[in-house]
Amino acid sequence: MTHYFAYGSNLDETQMAERCPMAKLVGKAWLPGYRLFINQRGYANVLSEVQAQTIGLLWELTPEDEASLDLYEGCHRDIYTKCYCTVTDEDGKEEEALVYIDKKNHRFGYPEQDYIERIIAAAKKHDFPEYYQAMLQFWCDKKIRKDLNRFHGWLRSAGYVQETFSFMSSKSKATEEWHKACPRGHRVDGAEWLKKNQKKLILRAMRLFESQKDTATANMKKQFFELILETISNSAVAKIDKKIGSNRRELKRDARIMVHFIKTIDALFDSPELQKIIALVHDPDYSRADFGTAGIIITSDPHRNCYPTNRLIVTEHAPAVIGLWHHLFNSEGEEDLAPHSDYDFVVAFADATEASLNESTETVLRNILQEVKKAAQERIGDIDREDDWLRMYTDPEDDEDF
Repeated sequence: MTHYFAYGSNLDETQMAERCPMAKLVGKAWLPGYRLFINQRGYANVLSEVQAQTIGLLWELTPEDEASLDLYEGCHRDIYTKCYCTVTDEDGKEEEALVYIDKKNHRFGYPEQDYIERIIAAAKKHDFPEYYQAMLQFWCDKKIRKDLNRFHGWLRSAGYVQETFSFMSSKSKATEEWHKACPRGHRVDGAEWLKKNQKKLILRAMRLFESQKDTATANMKKQFFELILETISNSAVAKIDKKIGSNRRELKRDARIMVHFIKTIDALFDSPELQKIIALVHDPDYSRADFGTAGIIITSDPHRNCYPTNRLIVTEHAPAVIGLWHHLFNSEGEEDLAPHSDYDFVVAFADATEASLNESTETVLRNILQEVKKAAQERIGDIDREDDWLRMYTDPEDDEDF
């Protein structure tokens, strides 16, 4: 005879009588180190978790019953794997029991209603703890799924949203005012993070609920559902707020970089270094040099191949223009104070070069420096405006870093 630990639909005695006619019910049992969940296939499964336990029923199977159950559980199709784990029966006695575990499907899913209802009914019939029955209800309750979807939509939505959620803690800033002040991009990022981490947050809520089961209220199902929703909403808001705090520090750093960059440009106007860069137009090593990024190409080669969609600028000043680019953005020794050579600066280089094709090399470079300086000043303005948005709803103590 084989001891078999059932935790899913085989808790239902009628189903077991059909599948395993000679099976004998021993009683309730506990599987330590595993947590019950519903996987993406819609069926019960268990995942390893040190502090968790799964409650089920212990059966005695004949070899014929075990062979029949192997077929039902899809062992021949490598769906469930036959494992042997130590379980504890109602008398506290430990037994080695057969447990079917799907080791491939660990994503959360939702079951068919009649499937989960059989599990819930069996748990109630066999007097499983109320907290455990409440957690089983999570997998079949459509309202909690709707609330989660509404919260996702609320984070992503543009403009002013009148909807509020009763499950949001007053300690969190997930209010209409918070929603209105928070830049939508940060909320969308938060919604994406929540989508990826929802399983972890649900598991966190389950662990917290289990730790509170001895002080639970009369309506344990309602208490558990509110705990899940509050855990998820507060975690998402906290994640967004943390990112915003980090973003403000990054903005401050970017502002310092831009200020330093402008000082570098101002110093270069009357620096001997500028004359060295101008002299590159006569340097044979730079005679065929060209610069290409973000769909813009600056070159001295009139036969330079490129895509029709590229912006091609052919100029005899290209060696000096390229030298100036490297001096501003690729200089060694000041990596922490080098601005990102992004599209705004590329366009500034291209516009100034194209507007000065008939000018001297020195004039071209000075015009480029003016345009790049203007782009850096505009960047500082953008940084200040974004920081004003973020400051509207971050905690005052967060400003200590600034």
